[in-house]
Amino acid sequence: MSTREVYFKSIEDKLLLLVHSIKVNGKLNLLDGHLFAEAFFAQFLNILYQYHLHGTNRTKPNYAAIDLVDEVAQIVIQVTSQITREKIQKTLLKSNLVGIRDYRLRFVLITEDAGRLEKHPYQNPSEIYFSEKTDIIDVTRLLADCRDADIETLLQLKNLCDQEFGSSEPPRYETSLLVEVVKLVAKIQVSPATGIKIPNSFDIQEKIDFNELKPIQNNTISLLQLYSPELDRIYELFALEGTSPAIVFQKLVSVYQNQRIRNPDKRSVVVFLDMVDDLMTYIDKSANMDFSLTIEQKEYFCRVILVDAFIRCKIFENPEGYQYDTTN
Repeated sequence: MSTREVYFKSIEDKLLLLVHSIKVNGKLNLLDGHLFAEAFFAQFLNILYQYHLHGTNRTKPNYAAIDLVDEVAQIVIQVTSQITREKIQKTLLKSNLVGIRDYRLRFVLITEDAGRLEKHPYQNPSEIYFSEKTDIIDVTRLLADCRDADIETLLQLKNLCDQEFGSSEPPRYETSLLVEVVKLVAKIQVSPATGIKIPNSFDIQEKIDFNELKPIQNNTISLLQLYSPELDRIYELFALEGTSPAIVFQKLVSVYQNQRIRNPDKRSVVVFLDMVDDLMTYIDKSANMDFSLTIEQKEYFCRVILVDAFIRCKIFENPEGYQYDTTN
């Protein structure tokens, strides 16, 4: 999932949560939710459309039935959860609108879909600027406009939603060396011509057979072992920078041990696949992980790291006398 998609999904979830919350609170006659929504949408629309909206003082005659105003762009907005033609018509009939007839009147309806209201004609005796086609805005319309926004705007909207409703993101751990390995693996270009590092006195097939991993041999182990020479370079780089690769390997061992101890009867193939899931969950919660990689890429690179660990004899069981020769 791209960064844009992550931001958009977070905004979408929060807006739909607000729709549900207002709907419930409205039925309970709790008006606090409506007042909160006005303040929230003032900020939301200011970010999305570059407005300068603020709350109105309803004691001013011109602003009766108006919730938000932007004197710069000359826009007035009513925020409501009453999704009826009568509500819009009642507002348009307000005599005070004559005093702001040079403004554009827009309605923000706290509902997923208010499309049916665009099909009705409305009386507009004050002749304030208003079009039922463009000035009735529901959550679906807001989300459509969010899709077209630049990524900086989406981030601002996401942060606003997180501040108002709480972040739905999972807690993140400290930074992880495994994440750095994943990022470096993502930059590797391999092909069959690259060559495979086959250690002395080392029979990969023997270990595959011993652990009954034949079902994933051709499309996973044999294919992804092409990355091993490059992973050698990555781990050597870690060592040169003063970080022992053993730290990474021990984490992989821990993931393997957790699978084996908790599920001693689980088939090795299933253990491997579950380790991929465990590793993806772990790196996603690491503080230095970002959204630059798709889910499919992260799964692929986690498989690369696990296949390499398998070849290095860090995970799964070794046949008697079986040893990885690190000198080659």
